[in-house]
Amino acid sequence: MKLTDAEKQAIAQGETIRTTTDGIQVAVLRIDVFENISSALSPKAVSALIEETMSEYDQGDPLLESYQNLKT
Repeated sequence: MKLTDAEKQAIAQGETIRTTTDGIQVAVLRIDVFENISSALSPKAVSALIEETMSEYDQGDPLLESYQNLKT
C-alpha cells in the first residue's frame, strides 16, 4: 500500500485515514492508537466498565434487595 505524504503526516499526528486498496475499504492508523482502542474494547475492559456502572447505579437504590431476591 502506498500512502501520500499528506496521509503519512495525518497518521503521524494520530489521525486515522480511510482508503481503498484492491477494492477493499481499510482504515490506517498508528499502532499505538490501534492498541489503545483494542485495549479499551477488550472483553475484560468492557466487563469492568459494566460492573462499575452497575455498582454506581445500584448505590442508594431502595429496591435493590427486592430485585436481587426475585426468582426467575
